[in-house]
Amino acid sequence: MTANPKPQPQKPLRVVMPKARTPEPATSETQPSETEVLSDKPSPESTLPEPDSGSVWVRRGLIVAGLAAVAFIPTPYWVGGKVTLESTEGQRQAVYAPRRAIVQQIHVEDGETISAGDPLVTLNSLELAREITDTEEKLAQARAALERLQVQQVELDTELQETAILAQSAERQANRLQTRVAQLETGSPPPELEALEVRANRLQERLGELQLDINNYQTLYEAGAVAEKVVRDAESAYRETEKELTIVREEIELAQRQLLENTEARAYNAAYQAAAQQSASKIAETNADIRAYEEMIQVLEDSLESLKAQQASLTVYATLSGRVLGEDLDLVLGQEMGPNEAILRVVNLKELTAQVQVKEDDLVFVNVGAPLKFRSQQSKLEVYEAHVEEIPSYDVEPDETQQRRVVTVEISIENEDEQLRPGSSGYAKIFSEWIPLYERVGREISKLVPIRFL
Repeated sequence: MTANPKPQPQKPLRVVMPKARTPEPATSETQPSETEVLSDKPSPESTLPEPDSGSVWVRRGLIVAGLAAVAFIPTPYWVGGKVTLESTEGQRQAVYAPRRAIVQQIHVEDGETISAGDPLVTLNSLELAREITDTEEKLAQARAALERLQVQQVELDTELQETAILAQSAERQANRLQTRVAQLETGSPPPELEALEVRANRLQERLGELQLDINNYQTLYEAGAVAEKVVRDAESAYRETEKELTIVREEIELAQRQLLENTEARAYNAAYQAAAQQSASKIAETNADIRAYEEMIQVLEDSLESLKAQQASLTVYATLSGRVLGEDLDLVLGQEMGPNEAILRVVNLKELTAQVQVKEDDLVFVNVGAPLKFRSQQSKLEVYEAHVEEIPSYDVEPDETQQRRVVTVEISIENEDEQLRPGSSGYAKIFSEWIPLYERVGREISKLVPIRFL
């Protein structure tokens, strides 16, 4: 609710009582005797002057007017209670060890003002260093094994290519022989076999011619027309031609047998095919090993990167500007700390927060953004300006004493001189509005009266 403008305070009215009249002292001539004094002494009431009825009513009116004027004097209405200061969310940094490590160096001191990015603590982890060394050794071994497999893969690829060429040649030869066999079976022999048969036929014809020559030379020899040497030369030529014909016929038989059996070509082809399959199988195994080592190397590289990042995180830097809060930092130096043990804190003390428990009766007088004043327990005369940050929940709940019902209000306190510290206690008063004195008294009285009597 909005605050009423602050009216100018009125000067209070003064009530002046009338002075009593003092009787004049009697002279010696007219002074009565002791008997007369004792007998004629007036009563105390008779000595006072009789008040004027008009002046009495004037005095009473002035009193009533003064009281009325006082009742209408505007006064500020505050609500609040005791609070404990806390650091503002997002404006504080608690420094922990990322893993169990020894505090090797502390770069700051308690109460020192630092900036974001300044180094705070350097830790050392022997276990982390061992893990990094082991991972680097495993990574080097895996890379060496991968390099060997890659060289082996190149050799196998070359061997497979050579074997494939030989297998293809043997396959072509087998196909040609198979074609010749088919030609032989159909009565059309291949050219080389046909040439042998032509040669054999010519030799056979030559033998017939030589046999006729021998018969003629023998008749002529018996008749004495030719010498015996001519007959012997003809017989020798016949025998040579007969031997040559025998050789040619054997070649024809061998060629026919090879064509029919085709064993050599089949053996070569089978051998080359088996070699090619074996090379392909070795290449497949090598490729599988290469992939396995590549995956292993990737895992080791990721692990090494993570470990080195953890090692880098052992030097903790400030994420915000503020004041260092940490007692007995010299005792922490050289100690082993865990992830759940805070080494020090960095807090921006320019603005602190606190939670005020406002009574249920006063909740209507509290608004977000309302100004307030805070006095700390350590310096009661120092006043800090603040304002209501938010009302997290309008749920009414009992306070710590279980004697009253309250609502928690979060406040923000400006601490430019940075004299206040988180954990300091004090009293916060939230301004509501300017109200007349009589209304404020009425509010306080109404709080004392149970609601069932209203």
